[in-house]
Amino acid sequence: MVTYNFAETDENLLIAGYFTDEPFAQQEPEVVDAFTAAMTESLEHAQQNPDEARAILSTYTEIDDEILERMVMPEFPAEIDRESLQHLADLAHEHGLIGDELDVAEIIR
Repeated sequence: MVTYNFAETDENLLIAGYFTDEPFAQQEPEVVDAFTAAMTESLEHAQQNPDEARAILSTYTEIDDEILERMVMPEFPAEIDRESLQHLADLAHEHGLIGDELDVAEIIR
């Protein structure tokens, strides 16, 4: 059986994210806001231009062109799917990767 760890865990599973700590966010709110705006713009662009998103992969990977053409690309949501992230946190707790249960609402800005 072949499985797909991301899709089978949650169809909207967050596969990447960026974070900072509270002191930095409080000291540098302009930096945090600018970074957030830039990421939102890039994710929206990738979502609306899947061929460009696919083409950029060849600039930093060695994926064969034939495979690149057939690859199923992920979605690029600009908003965090909080349910998916909570599911991931719950799984991390259930499988002993983190000791305490985590309410992701407490850590997302």
